[in-house]
Amino acid sequence: MKPYIEELINDLQEAAEQANQREGNKKEKGKDTLLNQLCQPKEYHFGNPRKLEEILGIPRAAFPPEHLLTKEEKAGLSKAMEELMQTWGFYTDFPPRVPMHLRYPMLRKIWKSEQVYTGMGVNYIDVCEFEESSCPYPNYCTMCNLIREQEKLYNDLMKKRSDNQNSDKNG
Repeated sequence: MKPYIEELINDLQEAAEQANQREGNKKEKGKDTLLNQLCQPKEYHFGNPRKLEEILGIPRAAFPPEHLLTKEEKAGLSKAMEELMQTWGFYTDFPPRVPMHLRYPMLRKIWKSEQVYTGMGVNYIDVCEFEESSCPYPNYCTMCNLIREQEKLYNDLMKKRSDNQNSDKNG
């Protein structure tokens, strides 16, 4: 399996390099101006969802199931997959502490998801539904705690505001 994984990582890196060259050629020709970006085909701006594997040019079937891979192979594939996605403007929103090897199953799943390629800017892909009971990365993510803290602060602020308004009316 190791030679196949090495070849697949190489294919991902070559695809990223080609995408970077394509973008570099556009910039050299002055096609990166705002006017030129806005004059791109409508489907880039208003949506023409396609499977990520179609946009990126590498089929999901190329990625072996995670149980067949070592931790190092999953980490190497994850890194190369994310780099390719980023050259096309797709960024996965993993919690920063999630190790690369644990990202592989989600990246493999995302590869089949429908996304809209806009030709410019950044498209974030959520990897979480912000439901603590079904968190895919409970030991690495604190987002639900942060959201809960923000909600508490907001509720406290609204209560104080309401109390102040009531005291102004009564006083």
